[in-house]
Amino acid sequence: MKLWMVAAGLWMAPMSMAADDVEEEITVYGDAFARWDDTRWIVEMEQVIPAGLQLQGTRNVGFWTQAVQTRAVLACDKEWKLGKKSWEVACEIEDIGLLATTRYERASVREIQRMNRVLEEIDDKLTGAKLQLQVGARGTVQNIDIEGLTANNRDQARSNEALRQMLFGMAAGFHMKLDKGHLAAKEWVERGSRMMDVASVRGSAGSSVLEHGVTWHGENLLVQTRGRGTISVPYAMWETKEYRKGHQTPDIAPLGIPPEEETKEPPDHDKASFAKVELELIGPTPRMSKQGEPTEILYTAKFSGVALYNPENGIMTERVWALHASPTASAMVASNGVRNVGALRQLGDDETVEVGKSELVAGPEQKIPDVPAWVAFSLP
Repeated sequence: MKLWMVAAGLWMAPMSMAADDVEEEITVYGDAFARWDDTRWIVEMEQVIPAGLQLQGTRNVGFWTQAVQTRAVLACDKEWKLGKKSWEVACEIEDIGLLATTRYERASVREIQRMNRVLEEIDDKLTGAKLQLQVGARGTVQNIDIEGLTANNRDQARSNEALRQMLFGMAAGFHMKLDKGHLAAKEWVERGSRMMDVASVRGSAGSSVLEHGVTWHGENLLVQTRGRGTISVPYAMWETKEYRKGHQTPDIAPLGIPPEEETKEPPDHDKASFAKVELELIGPTPRMSKQGEPTEILYTAKFSGVALYNPENGIMTERVWALHASPTASAMVASNGVRNVGALRQLGDDETVEVGKSELVAGPEQKIPDVPAWVAFSLP
């Protein structure tokens, strides 16, 4: 039976009822970092991002997206001991597949090919790259970096940060801050979880409370999680070139189309090109307050998830999660909601998984010829 369906009946019950089901004594001890000892994982995730992220290939060519699906196979191992209670873990990306939408309502065949080429270049860049995770003894993922990415200019640095933000959402799936007694605690509360972070070009902030409870599921331990919180993300307007002519803003992420190609007439394919679309979108620009600070959008968020642990070694072998957030009534601006849905599972040494190819997809309200439609992520 699917993990999500197994736990579905627990959502309506008080957390204490789930914990009361644990009649046997839970003894999960040993190496707190055992799950990072030469292990392999499949991680799948869907992110709907309020302000969007810039995906950029070579020659500063790129595009903005607000929705991404990522599937990756990771091979992880401990690399450096940072202290008594923390390690740096290296997770090589054996294979990765990216599906991304575009902000543009129309696109020519040439521009569709260009955006697909950007995704293929990112796929090539990330395949074989190593994620550097800083992890704690109580199951936390404290930070992430991508080894080997270089930046010779501001655009490349922004692109690298977008990739880091996107992949941090995947790595956060491993984050489960356990109580001091680990799973023997049966119930515990986690505040400020990294699972509630949202990808953003300028970061996010907020507060959250997650409640965890343990019950037996066959020979494994099942941890049920649910919680609420608030997320604050800098509000960004999608600026047009016409707007920029009269309102110069220095800190703007460029679309990335080579200047010599911006002046060319669009190809005759539905008379559309995302370099010459009606609004000629450039990118998200922070809306500033009278005090000169970025305007924030406040979201209310709900989180739910379940995870399976092997009681013999304390390793979380499988997890699914879902974060949904909507702007508060006081946000004063229209904004898309936040969606962060994912799943991870430990793989066998020789197990193979198909992650799919990296390509452009059309969003739910978009009709772009010859581009496959976005299919919402389905939890395993």
